[in-house]
Amino acid sequence: MAERYVIVPLYEDPFYSYAISFEGESYILEFQYNERAKLYFLSIYTAEREPVVLGVGVVPYYPITIDYILPGLSGYFWLEEKATYNSEPYKEYPDKIHEYYNAYYIYSSEG
Repeated sequence: MAERYVIVPLYEDPFYSYAISFEGESYILEFQYNERAKLYFLSIYTAEREPVVLGVGVVPYYPITIDYILPGLSGYFWLEEKATYNSEPYKEYPDKIHEYYNAYYIYSSEG
């Protein structure tokens, strides 16, 4: 089995959504920044707007959604720093994860 990944774009807006394909299926990702929690939250929908998972915190270096059984999705989401910093930018600048982090969907496939 080979490990594969899909780049998950991050944007500066406090709320945005877009369509993306994972493992041959189309999904809609929705990101929402919560000022009180100082954190972005991720919701995943099918292409028909059926909820798959709602409001999962987007944090670095933790396999996001690995604790869920998601129909059609065998992988997880991963957030990692673009460079090495002396601080934790997601805590210091929580509304600017697009500047400091890259996001990926990582899954295994045959071949």
